[in-house]
Amino acid sequence: SAPTPAPTPEPTPAPAAAQGYTLKESSGFCHDGAWDSHHPDGSANWNPPSLEDCLGRCQVESKNGSPCRFFSYHEASNNCHLAQGCTDFRQFAGYNAYQLASDTVE
Repeated sequence: SAPTPAPTPEPTPAPAAAQGYTLKESSGFCHDGAWDSHHPDGSANWNPPSLEDCLGRCQVESKNGSPCRFFSYHEASNNCHLAQGCTDFRQFAGYNAYQLASDTVE
């Protein structure tokens, strides 16, 4: 009989940096100079439908001239919390905090 073919290996997931961000902390959010994400039209406090949309807001938003460097997303409520830094990390179940891959400053 024919030999059994080897199982197809699972694809290796892309490193998080390739997605534009890396996980900073779990179960909480970054709070240095923080604000809620805005709608693409600029109006305040948008709860985007996905983590990728939250990332997109961090990539384009700033506060008082300082760009967003960290974003925290709450899957259940879709709350997107943007921040300039993460020395002030607040524990909060449901959130995960991410750092932009392009950001190398601590």
